Amino acid sequence: MLGQKLLFYEKLLLHYNTNVFKGDFKRRDLAKTGDHSIIEISKFTEKLIFFITSLPEEVLIYIPERKGFRLLSKELDESNILVRTEKIIPGSFTNPSTDYFLDVKDIFYLNQEYHKNIIKEHRSAGGRPFSLSLPSPNIENNLIYNHRSVKSMLVFFYLFLILKKDYKLSFIDYAAKIKKQEILFMKEGKIKIPSFISLQPLNEN
Repeated sequence: MLGQKLLFYEKLLLHYNTNVFKGDFKRRDLAKTGDHSIIEISKFTEKLIFFITSLPEEVLIYIPERKGFRLLSKELDESNILVRTEKIIPGSFTNPSTDYFLDVKDIFYLNQEYHKNIIKEHRSAGGRPFSLSLPSPNIENNLIYNHRSVKSMLVFFYLFLILKKDYKLSFIDYAAKIKKQEILFMKEGKIKIPSFISLQPLNEN
């Protein structure tokens, strides 16, 4: 059963070209994990699973309001995952006299590069930030992941829900619930669901 799950996860990551960054290389069975580092998709899947399962149970996911992510944020919230969409501004971790002060130890940031100043402030205040980034120098609690692709982020959070919350929806039903069928399945003007997704076994989550 575990082997079947891993194979399905690998196929999802492969199909949505999760960690092949444009212009770097064309082999779809490889994943980029650094500026000059690539590994087989099976090894990348293991790294992804380890990263997700190692996240603290009460981690706060920071998803700034972004077009198309409202229903995803809602689905995470309804799955009893802590989510923040309101912007975190400078001083949020260092100025307790303000209304926007945040006393949160564990926060997961989707974009290490974009939020690097806030992450630095969070860490200096005693927090423990986790993050995704494109290839960059080694950073503690960080996963190299193509966070700029909406498709790959939707795959990431589907696996997050499965691994952290024993999520029961199939990938097709997940896409429908957050209204992302066109983004995930549209091809040549029509909804075309890949066979490996259509045949995802029941209770395989």
